Amino acid sequence: MYSPSDEGGWGNDSNDESTISTEPPEGSSSHRMTQVTSTPSLFDLLPVELLSTIFSFVPAYTATSDPDRIEVIPTHLISVSSRFRSVAIITPELWTTIVVPPLNKHIDHIPVYIARSTLLPLHLVVHLSPSVPAYQRRSVFKKRLSSLVPERHRWKSLHIHMAGRQWKDITSILPNDLPNLKGFRIECEELGGGLMTFDTKAHKMSKLETVRINMDWSLAPWRRLEEFQISHVICDDVYWHHFLKTVQLNVQLRFLRINALRKQGQANYLDAITRITLPNLHTLHITKMTSGNLVGQFLATVDASNLRELVISGAGHQTSSEWSFQGAPFSFPTLERLLLRDVPGAVQVVRQSLLWAPSVKHFAVIGQSQTSGVRGYTGTGQSISIALRGLPKPENTRHQLHLESLTTRGIPPHSIKVPLEEGRLGIIWESMVINIHVDDTALSGTGKEDDFHHLEETMTWLRKRVIVRLWGQPSGVRYRTWDAVQKRAWTEHTDAGSAGALEGVWSSLILQ
Repeated sequence: MYSPSDEGGWGNDSNDESTISTEPPEGSSSHRMTQVTSTPSLFDLLPVELLSTIFSFVPAYTATSDPDRIEVIPTHLISVSSRFRSVAIITPELWTTIVVPPLNKHIDHIPVYIARSTLLPLHLVVHLSPSVPAYQRRSVFKKRLSSLVPERHRWKSLHIHMAGRQWKDITSILPNDLPNLKGFRIECEELGGGLMTFDTKAHKMSKLETVRINMDWSLAPWRRLEEFQISHVICDDVYWHHFLKTVQLNVQLRFLRINALRKQGQANYLDAITRITLPNLHTLHITKMTSGNLVGQFLATVDASNLRELVISGAGHQTSSEWSFQGAPFSFPTLERLLLRDVPGAVQVVRQSLLWAPSVKHFAVIGQSQTSGVRGYTGTGQSISIALRGLPKPENTRHQLHLESLTTRGIPPHSIKVPLEEGRLGIIWESMVINIHVDDTALSGTGKEDDFHHLEETMTWLRKRVIVRLWGQPSGVRYRTWDAVQKRAWTEHTDAGSAGALEGVWSSLILQ
């Protein structure tokens, strides 16, 4: 008899539920759960309805970088005790995520999951292996999915993970029609391969994410997307043009993310697409892009009258200062959250961003952490300082800012104090929050005594007028005072109420 302890918990050779062996592998999370609950516990006192509700929130599986180490939680959960088993079996929500494992794993668990999930919508995770020759792929993987095809009307989300390079014939293993599919994520471990087509009819699909996939957007059937993400693609001008056309056709988009897209070629197909109108777009992330000029052109082309959040980041290794908006204003009149990270040509970007988006309430400018011990910052920090000083003064009411929070890294506190004093960052409110990276509130010890006194005075001034919070971790040995330098008593920073990374700080702002 097949045992999950031998094959990672993927079912057995029989579809009879009573013969399923569910002893979890030693050292696994469910094995520890078995040990803990082998004696009577508070769980035994919980009503069946409450325990069933708790089970409905249990993740379907835990994945690692090694597909062979995937653990299917429901199968292990029913081995904890007879009560857990009886309650789990009558909790259909626990069985709605079905994983089709790599080719070397059994799939006998699939009929059990289908039966126990009753008529609820299904979420499928399909692992495809490159070890099967191309001429055999269709027959091999269609056979592995055969028990799920009759349930295609229940497919709500589909996640396909391809080991190796992408396949061109991916939809040949899928049903012709997925009438209720809402979400589709497809990813590949390696870049490369020709264009992929998607011929399956999925008229209700509203979420699409591709990772290292060269999708043929000229044949893309999607017109009702609300969330659209594309990541890690090397494309030419034709690809970029058809991708933009796809974006243009999905006018219901609410979330759009373009990540790590590297464009080749010089032709400008944006000339043929004069305007991309997305009236429902709420969030736009353009990250790790290698062409700042392309980003500027794209932003100048998008008309998103209800955009609330804009995140732009460079590739992290650029030194070019050419980051052009082509002189065109943003069409983002309601923008509230703006994050710029590692963007070349920061002076122009910051000025243009804030001039054309005065509605911004939460502003984050993230450069490289400072390691210098002198007052005069260089690089991004100096550029941002110049940009903030160049913003309009309070009498220019057309572009008057009303910031509620400012998050920075690589910017000296003095460069925040001066524009605040001059009113260039809007009216100072006692509730205004300044998130300053810890590296910028201390010096490395190579500076002079005056530098430390100047820093201390600046931080004192800021703390008396706004709420100052520190975020991040120090990049090296840092000192807060000149006395600390002399005593070699460097500061061990501990985050106070904020996360240890920018993502945590920014996420807290987004969730407000």
